[in-house]
Amino acid sequence: MTHLREDARQLVGHAAETERSLTTLLAASGGDSATTQDVLRELCVQARQHQVALDRLVTSLGERRPATAPERPRPHAVLVVDDYADSREWLALLLLDAGFIVRTAANGLEAVLAAHRLQPTVILMDLAMPVLNGMEAARLIKAIDELRSARLIAYTAQPAKAGPLDGGLFTAVLQKPSPPDEILAAVKRYAAEAPHV
Repeated sequence: MTHLREDARQLVGHAAETERSLTTLLAASGGDSATTQDVLRELCVQARQHQVALDRLVTSLGERRPATAPERPRPHAVLVVDDYADSREWLALLLLDAGFIVRTAANGLEAVLAAHRLQPTVILMDLAMPVLNGMEAARLIKAIDELRSARLIAYTAQPAKAGPLDGGLFTAVLQKPSPPDEILAAVKRYAAEAPHV
């Protein structure tokens, strides 16, 4: 068992290093084609997912925390959830340009599945969506132990009312449409407050 734990710890370290390298490559690929950047973004997300899975394996093998810590902070992962493709893509590009790892989902069910895989620090979520709406998805996400510290921001065209957002599911509410600097400021603020997962 000790040998398995040590192997898993080494794999966590390799996954963290891969994610850092891919993030550096993505930052340096500003002049490259959109296809190259898309591939690098997807590799960043996959590296993050592998690291989360390996962290879970180390914990399952009897160790609370992985022994290796990254030399510098990893970029925060953000999940963007919106059923309108234009809004989803615009938000994803805005956050990618700001240095976040971004994954998107088109409805509440996809959001729950993506959040479980990615374990984002911040989730920017529309409320009126098919399959599962934003409130239902938020309840399911907050019921997952590993996601309790994730900060959920409601991004909605619905008039701001206290009632539907009570209960501590959402950290903040942004009204659609919000200026890009306001969205970035909110995501950066709540990402900085949340622990890296």
